[in-house]
Amino acid sequence: MSGVSSSCARGVIEYAITDSGQGIAFTDDVIARLLRHSQFDQDTPEVGGQLFARIDRWGVRIEHATGPRTSDVRRLRAFIPNRAAERQEIQRLFKEGLHYVGDWHTHPERYPTPSAVDISSVQDMFRRSKHRLASFVVVIVGTAPLPDGLFVGIANENGWSRLSFRSHN
Repeated sequence: MSGVSSSCARGVIEYAITDSGQGIAFTDDVIARLLRHSQFDQDTPEVGGQLFARIDRWGVRIEHATGPRTSDVRRLRAFIPNRAAERQEIQRLFKEGLHYVGDWHTHPERYPTPSAVDISSVQDMFRRSKHRLASFVVVIVGTAPLPDGLFVGIANENGWSRLSFRSHN
């Protein structure tokens, strides 16, 4: 994934990919959508969706998040998306110039971390999907204020990396 330049840094939150110096930017609209679904009530089931970005020579800019859908399975400690609906979203948004780059979901904890199920599921999805990405983006929304209440990472068949918060402009 390419680095994010200052030309797309206005109105975004950025996370750095430590090894490469590159980054991933989220628009304020995407962040607002994710935070609207924080599980502040411990009895609220998890929700989630997909992340879509424009990828160009300046980098990866996540501009759209889908979900939750009424057809998803939602439990207190589990979220199972409707994969058929997700495939339709990928096709529809690709026609609008947006590329699927990963998933997001909530956890009922202040400082979210991926569970063993989260890790194995995204690695399996990465292996089985047809794409040209080096990694998928994984976002887990917790309840603490930003940036601590957001886990942002990348994952592929070889493992996970948590990304470092870079800036909020």
